[in-house]
Amino acid sequence: MSRRNPLIRSMLMIANSRCKALRGRSLFPIEMREIYKLLIQSFHLVQSIECGWYSSAVQAEAKKLEYLERALAAHIARHWNLDDELAPFTDEESAFEWLGGGDDLNSEVGDYLGGSDRYFERTMWHLLSETWEWLNSAIQAEKIVEREHWNRGIESRSRLPEHIFNFIRDICVIWSRFVDPDLGLPRRDPDPDNPLIRFVRLPLEKLLGEHCPPNKTLHTAIIDHIRPVALEIVHSAKEREVEFSDPDFR
Repeated sequence: MSRRNPLIRSMLMIANSRCKALRGRSLFPIEMREIYKLLIQSFHLVQSIECGWYSSAVQAEAKKLEYLERALAAHIARHWNLDDELAPFTDEESAFEWLGGGDDLNSEVGDYLGGSDRYFERTMWHLLSETWEWLNSAIQAEKIVEREHWNRGIESRSRLPEHIFNFIRDICVIWSRFVDPDLGLPRRDPDPDNPLIRFVRLPLEKLLGEHCPPNKTLHTAIIDHIRPVALEIVHSAKEREVEFSDPDFR
C-alpha cells in the first residue's frame, strides 16, 4: 500500500472511510486491489487522450522547426562571410541562436533570408516561417478553446469533453461498485467535503490543474448526466455476472 501512487492512495482512503460510514465495514483487500487496478486503467486511458493527437502534432512541428533551423544554421555558417565585423553570428551554434534557437523566429532574419539570392536559403526560410505560423496559431487556438470552455458552466453532457465525461463516469462506476451502489448525492449544492465529489475531484485536479471544474459544476454533471450512465453500466455488469454464474447458461 505504501508504495502505491499517492493520489490513488488518497482516493482509496476516501472510499474506505465512506464504505465504513455506509456499511459499517472496511473495504476488503481484494476490493482495494480491484479499485486500484481500475483507477490505473482509467488514468492511463484519459492521459493518453489528453496527451494525444494535438500534443503529439505540436511536439512534432516544434521538432521540425528545430531541425530546419539547425540545417539552415549549418548552411549559412558555411557560406556566409563570418569575418565581416557586421556578421550577426560567428559559427553554426550562434547562427542557430540567431535564427531563433528552436523557439520564436527572429523577425529580423527575414530581411536577410527572405530576399536571399540563394534558392536554398529562401526555401528554408519559407518552410521555417510556415512551420512557426502553424505552431503559433495552434497554441493560441488551444488557449482560447480552453479558456472559453472552462469559463462556461456545464449545462449538458456536451459541455464536457467526451474523454473527461468518460473519465468521471469510470470513477463513478468504481464508486457505485465498491462503495455506494446508489451513487448518492444531495440534490442541492454539495458539501465541499462530500466524499464522492472529493473522490472525483482528486484525479481531475491532477489531470486538469487550474481548469478543474468547481464542486457545484461536478455535482450538476454527475447528478444530471453521469450518474444515470454509470448506474446503467453497473446494472448491466451485474446482469452479465448472473448470466455467467447460472448453471443453465453453461
